[in-house]
Amino acid sequence: MICFLGWSIFSSLYFYPHSQGHFNELIGSSQNAPKYLLGSNIDWGQNKLYLIDWYKKHPKATPLTSYYESLYSKENVIICDDDFIDNALSSKEPEPGWFAVGVNELYSSSKQYEYFKQFEPVDRIGYSIYIYHITLEEANQVRHEMGLPEINEETHE
Repeated sequence: MICFLGWSIFSSLYFYPHSQGHFNELIGSSQNAPKYLLGSNIDWGQNKLYLIDWYKKHPKATPLTSYYESLYSKENVIICDDDFIDNALSSKEPEPGWFAVGVNELYSSSKQYEYFKQFEPVDRIGYSIYIYHITLEEANQVRHEMGLPEINEETHE
């Protein structure tokens, strides 16, 4: 019993400050959590400020399109750059660029952002936001698999 209590305490402290999205390691860590639960079980918007910090530290990630709903609206946080596009109207098709996608949006029953599962995130913010950098070639590869027309460099700009 004391062993399990110690494990729980150590585990919680290890994942701090991202404790909200922490799940038992027996499911394979918090990265597998969206396969089991979504919504407020993982995210109350606690990582929005970490996303802003990440963006400030990565100036090459411009523009960053955010598909992430949180309790913090854009008006409630300081955005130092107009290239941060928050909760943008999205196309339901892969396109090149930088994207911040919330796990609730990624695994939503609407499947609007499901195509992001075809790409490997370049970073994670806590356990609720995935950062993607999609090249034109990667976007076109997934578009081809989806039966969509390719994007060429001239029309994308």
